[in-house]
Amino acid sequence: MSQNSEQQRLLSEAYQSAKAADNMIVPMAKTDVIILQAAAQAVATAGFKQKRFMLPLSAAASILIVAGVVLKIAVFSNDPALSSAVTVNKKQPMYMLQRSKHSAEEIMLQQINLLLDQGESAQARSLYKKFLDLYPHYDVSAGLREKLQ
Repeated sequence: MSQNSEQQRLLSEAYQSAKAADNMIVPMAKTDVIILQAAAQAVATAGFKQKRFMLPLSAAASILIVAGVVLKIAVFSNDPALSSAVTVNKKQPMYMLQRSKHSAEEIMLQQINLLLDQGESAQARSLYKKFLDLYPHYDVSAGLREKLQ
């Protein structure tokens, strides 16, 4: 430690003499060595403190950036593979933009047509009678009514 105080004293003397001479003299080579040694010692004693939060923080930031980019591509892309199957028509209210499923009436009529195509006219007529009982006000096409009679 006495060597450290000696170096500081020599350094202080060198700066004082340079200041006194109005910065006209060039510092001694020994002054450069003293400065380098003092800097090396300061760095060695300070050490490198590990910041344990840096790795998790950088990982979280990376995940957040990737998620943001993926969402932006998926939401704002005009690519039909990435967009949903629902097409947006701005003239229709939102509840009408949902995918429509076939109604029970349409499913029963499809089954009746399938039975007729397979030659099962007796079963088709039976199912048609049930259809008329369930949905008496449903307008059945004339072609289907002719097939069933």
